Amino acid sequence: MIPNREWIRQWVEKRPGLSSQVDLERYFTQLRIAGNSIEVARIGMCSVPSGELLVRDPIRYLSNREELPYFVTSPVGIYPLEVAFTRTEDGDILYLAVRLRFNYRPAVHFEQALTGEEEIESFDGGFYGFFSESGLGCICDELSHQAFCAFVEKWRQEHPDGRLYSDYFGPLFEQSRISSPEIQNEGGSFLNWTVPGTSYRIPMFQTGWGEGQYPVYWGQDEEGRVCQLVVWFVDLEEGENPEEAFDIRTNLSVLEPVQEGWKGRVRLRDWEGFFEAEDSYPLLVCSDVKSEEEAEIACEKLLTQQYAALDVMMTALLDRYPIMQLEYGHTMADNAPEMPNVLDKNDFSALLYPKRIVFNPNQNTIAAAFSCTWDTENGFAAIVRGETLVEMGNETLVPEWQTEQKSEPDQEQEESELTE
Repeated sequence: MIPNREWIRQWVEKRPGLSSQVDLERYFTQLRIAGNSIEVARIGMCSVPSGELLVRDPIRYLSNREELPYFVTSPVGIYPLEVAFTRTEDGDILYLAVRLRFNYRPAVHFEQALTGEEEIESFDGGFYGFFSESGLGCICDELSHQAFCAFVEKWRQEHPDGRLYSDYFGPLFEQSRISSPEIQNEGGSFLNWTVPGTSYRIPMFQTGWGEGQYPVYWGQDEEGRVCQLVVWFVDLEEGENPEEAFDIRTNLSVLEPVQEGWKGRVRLRDWEGFFEAEDSYPLLVCSDVKSEEEAEIACEKLLTQQYAALDVMMTALLDRYPIMQLEYGHTMADNAPEMPNVLDKNDFSALLYPKRIVFNPNQNTIAAAFSCTWDTENGFAAIVRGETLVEMGNETLVPEWQTEQKSEPDQEQEESELTE
């Protein structure tokens, strides 16, 4: 729906005040905020067949066909939904924010998502957001919304005395909790649900403090393009200690000198979210720096570029993939299980997995070797520089490094003298 001209005029006038004063990207990229440990997990996929999105309480309001989507649209596809959460002193999980990621570009600006029906002329601060009465929220596309309405209408006809949450969704949330208990509270905190009879996925989630009103923001990249949609539940920013906000050592194991540079292991949180597995990957830092501390400092660039590097790799693979299918003796008609048809780059998360990473801070290149289902012997590899693909092929592009440590020159000379 396109708002009328007068509403747009007032929106342009009020627009600066509709921007978030908080960098919401930090809730998904930093390990601590205001002394609270932050964790991030992928909780499902969201179908976006039309690009018209809305965030609503799925139990109380989503079944109303008249609920309007936001007037700004998103890219079409199937995208991952991530939750940022912390653990309370009594052991409960507190959801802080959720975001739908359309690509792996970082958001540098956040602006409220609006439908065009808000009384924008009277806006003088604060946020509009959405209201949750059931303590739940969901992100869904307008086509998914209408399919949801049809499902609920039919369900209520078949269960005239039934209660939608208690009798239908409640047991599904409990099943979800059983399958992923480490990031959910009793009764279930999220549900990756597909509208019966369709392929439309509508992820549902707890809303932070439960019943209440919560803001929704479009995240925009440096070029002003929409790259994510964020629903914000809990503000942890006030009273933050900047010194506690980031510690590179929590993402790196001990680095040891080898012939090629420094070896160790690294945790890339964005990669973990993509592959839905917490893990650390073997890392080689190609640098001639003299100390482990200098090598760690060099790795800060790797951590800040991790999302862009993975996005460039997966986007390039998606473009090349149909040709690769033919090269490996498959056609799209085959839809072979080891090399199935892929329509969205996020689907590669089920087909490959990181084996090792080489980072060259001087050349600003990130090279990664992956195991993959279509070539178990040779794997897949890609090299990127900044946001540009340098090369892709099999994992010989990223050769394994030597494991022996460097010898000090003086020590080698002494050993030579002893053998003479």
